[in-house]
Amino acid sequence: MNLYRYLIEMSNDKKEIERNIINHLDEIIEHLIRAILIQNKTNNLNHWEHEIYAQLHRLPKVSGKNKRFSANKLQNLIYKYYEDTIKEDIPHIINDINYQEKDQHIDKYDIDKLIYLIHQYFLEITPTLSNIGRLEESIVHDIIDNLIIEYNK
Repeated sequence: MNLYRYLIEMSNDKKEIERNIINHLDEIIEHLIRAILIQNKTNNLNHWEHEIYAQLHRLPKVSGKNKRFSANKLQNLIYKYYEDTIKEDIPHIINDINYQEKDQHIDKYDIDKLIYLIHQYFLEITPTLSNIGRLEESIVHDIIDNLIIEYNK
């Protein structure tokens, strides 16, 4: 294999990891909003926490480097994806949730606190993903339960 082809394959693997993370962020954010705002009023909290876990619980090593992305790189990748649009997106996400969750209507929420807690979730999980490469589902549930407590303060 020539060096050019090796470098292309290596960079594609890195880009594939980034793309995979980004492709799951919208669903993670939507389920975080459901969990934080609806909590367990519809008995779906465990389901939403599992969905969040299932979307991003493993981080492979970058091919050719045998290392995972650093926590800082992960945080920057994630934050860069949503930083410019999240404040505009949340009302639309909540409208979608209201449409889907007929028995729960979200009409009052603290958007700044919600954004802060979403950011906190990613700050909590990225060091473990970077160092160990895998999250335990119970840890994700605990983090989200703590975010709910924080939102209710």
